[in-house]
Amino acid sequence: SKYDSGSGWPSFWRSIDEGSISYKREMDGRLECRCGKCNSHLGHVFLDGPRTNDVPEEVLNASPESDPRSRTSNGRLPRFC
Repeated sequence: SKYDSGSGWPSFWRSIDEGSISYKREMDGRLECRCGKCNSHLGHVFLDGPRTNDVPEEVLNASPESDPRSRTSNGRLPRFC
């Protein structure tokens, strides 16, 4: 689901389906997103996406289990960018 992150880059807060994205932890700690089919680089995951209370519950509940969840206490979802 696309949203305006204010970063200037296309940003999404969830993947479309289970297995569509794979993840790789880089040496500097960043989490890289890769295509689940061809393994090409898609971008990175940041933990500063939209707040959970700004997303309709039915859409939030449809997020694939493999999507990273925020590890911070700020209540924000991941941002794929």
